[in-house]
Amino acid sequence: MYGFGAHLQGNLVGIAQYQFHRTIWMEDACYLQDLFVDEASRGHGVARALIERVAQSARENNASRFYWHTRQDNTTAR
Repeated sequence: MYGFGAHLQGNLVGIAQYQFHRTIWMEDACYLQDLFVDEASRGHGVARALIERVAQSARENNASRFYWHTRQDNTTAR
């Protein structure tokens, strides 16, 4: 398990937790398991920055896939 935190003005406002794993079809996949941004900090690019940072880690570790799941009713996140 790995993770990153996002800080604004010294306050933790978001987290991303991810893991690398094998699948039947590929050696290394990167799964973004949890992403949370404080409600007051939403809409300012915090989630996008966290996703981009996890994507960078996936590239640095030669992951063949980077993915996550978003609830169908979460239209803002989608």
